[in-house]
Amino acid sequence: MKKKIDDGSAGASHLRNHQVISSRIRSVARIWSVLVWGLALILLLGPRAGDALPVQGSSAIPLLLLVSLIGLGIAWKWEIWGAAINLGTYLAIEPLFYLQHGTWMNPGILIALSPVIMPGLLFALAWGMERGER
Repeated sequence: MKKKIDDGSAGASHLRNHQVISSRIRSVARIWSVLVWGLALILLLGPRAGDALPVQGSSAIPLLLLVSLIGLGIAWKWEIWGAAINLGTYLAIEPLFYLQHGTWMNPGILIALSPVIMPGLLFALAWGMERGER
């Protein structure tokens, strides 16, 4: 009777699959972040730039969105830090709006802004998958 020798190829294959998946997630996050940046530039530099602000008369919300976009740029080099900046500033929008206006923001606006956080979530996922491989 022959004994089957485990050469570790199953583990190596699993590791390669994780690397491929995390690399693809990272690529999708980068493409998505470029699209978000492009849309932001179109909205801010377009002919009706004043209408592009999600909350009229509030200067802190667009500033937080800008910081969130900067976080996406940082995520290209340091994934977890950029993702944390992106997600943290998005989560700060609602409480800040409440403090400024005494009422909660329309949920439709938060849903409309949600594509901004998706690349941050994907960068964090890719970072977590890659960290789990070590």
